[in-house]
Amino acid sequence: MEPVPLATDRERSRGFNQSREIARHASELLGVQLGANISRIRETRPQVELNGGSRECRGAFVAEPGVAGKTVILVDDVVTTGSTMRECASACYEAGALAVTRWQWQRA
Repeated sequence: MEPVPLATDRERSRGFNQSREIARHASELLGVQLGANISRIRETRPQVELNGGSRECRGAFVAEPGVAGKTVILVDDVVTTGSTMRECASACYEAGALAVTRWQWQRA
């Protein structure tokens, strides 16, 4: 189970990554390993504040070889257009993941 990484400044100001907290609780309940195999390599503006045509998360994430040969569960706290989740999934596949499942909360 892999939480979507939060931008460094946003995590510092909040004091936590809400996706990591959700993933931590879910992994404990399900008895699956909580990973830290996805990194943000480029800061972006908060995607929830942008419209679909303005999303800017391409190339913002990289996955470590720890996902190779595994099924990855991505966890994100808020999803609007899904571009962040698609980019994280793409990074996992590039690192050799067999499959990627997305757990997300759709913004109303």
